[in-house]
Amino acid sequence: RVFNADGSIADMCGNGVRCFVRWAVHCMGMDGSGTITIGTDAGDQHCRLLRQADGEQWVEVNLGQPSFQGEASIQIGDRVFTGTRLFLGNPHFVMQGDPQNDDVDEVGPILSKHATFPNGTNVEWLDVRSETLGHVTVCERGVGPTQACGTGGGGAFALGVHQGFFQPNVETTIRQPGGPLTYRTNEDLSSVWMTGPATFVCEGTFRMNDLAPISDD
Repeated sequence: RVFNADGSIADMCGNGVRCFVRWAVHCMGMDGSGTITIGTDAGDQHCRLLRQADGEQWVEVNLGQPSFQGEASIQIGDRVFTGTRLFLGNPHFVMQGDPQNDDVDEVGPILSKHATFPNGTNVEWLDVRSETLGHVTVCERGVGPTQACGTGGGGAFALGVHQGFFQPNVETTIRQPGGPLTYRTNEDLSSVWMTGPATFVCEGTFRMNDLAPISDD
């Protein structure tokens, strides 16, 4: 289970699952030679640990099948934001093009909590650069503007395939502020695979009485 910055619970976290697989194999001793299934609130995620030539560990996650839920247009002030609603691990609202000025910081949180989305939504801006490259900026539900969102990149990629900008069976790079992830899917969009690195940083132990409660402020 994944807790957001505001204490709410995400359906799942693509980047979090990658890190969890890396931890399970290297810290808990799980066998990383086959498929590892991780249960989440969005269902089972089927993963593989990949060993790259340079020794870096990469993890592939099958995010499942995207569910497209139609377009929506939302007016904020004197501007209208039009995008596509879809579900892939989490709810997403994907718009075409780069965000303007401070849209991610100021408009993103408003869209994320808009009444159009009863359970809230991740908000993505997708800028298609080529058939194999897209740039995605994310305002994440329960978090705000974020460096990277695995399911957000996957949702934007799936929409790009659905609309003909990207191609199935072709590995596509989705760049986010925190770095690139690669995605691929099949002809019928029944599965979206995400691949990215998972790097060990540090380990530590926390005692419960050392953790201060989250303030309402």
